[in-house]
Amino acid sequence: MATSLTRNYSIKKYLDRVYNNINPQYQFKAETKYDWQIWKGNLKAKLTELLGSFPQDKCPLKPVILERIEEDGYWREKVVFESQEGVSVPAYVLVPKGIKKDGKARALLCLHGHGRGKDDVAGIVSSDVERQQNIRPLNYDYARQFANRGYVVLAPDAICFGERSDIPCDWAFTSGLLLGKVLVGLRIWDAMRAIDYLESRPEVDKERIG
Repeated sequence: MATSLTRNYSIKKYLDRVYNNINPQYQFKAETKYDWQIWKGNLKAKLTELLGSFPQDKCPLKPVILERIEEDGYWREKVVFESQEGVSVPAYVLVPKGIKKDGKARALLCLHGHGRGKDDVAGIVSSDVERQQNIRPLNYDYARQFANRGYVVLAPDAICFGERSDIPCDWAFTSGLLLGKVLVGLRIWDAMRAIDYLESRPEVDKERIG
């Protein structure tokens, strides 16, 4: 005797059903400032947990300036600092020439997307063809542009990009998960330490970092 069964082979339909029936644990329902503070604290703690947690203590940055090159309107320094023990972050710092002695300037952390890493963001190319391919289509050298507008700019290499691309992103992501580490969490920690480094710079106004 034939039976009529409805089968579903679609993962999309399954995910749609889960989405339509989900009741988010951390959806915003606050009606008072106190409610908001409680919600914010709980959400932050859960998000940090999902990101693989951050180190309990901040290690010394141990910054070193590797080179200093004069550009049109600014100085470009190549630096390296430690984001956590045994993890070094290479970066460019662009310092406008117009900053007065003992003066303070606004600062920006400029993070790159997919591509070659910090070089494109800092406007470093070897030819006009390279500039046409890597920078002009996306107006990608925004660190250089902000430096020319008077900002001190820090442009680091993210994990798996630029000088830190010893293994592909998918390999790092999968390996990290097996060890309880989330790649985006590691990158966020690097960015947090990058801001710490900006705050340590004598020409940076700590109250105006973006």
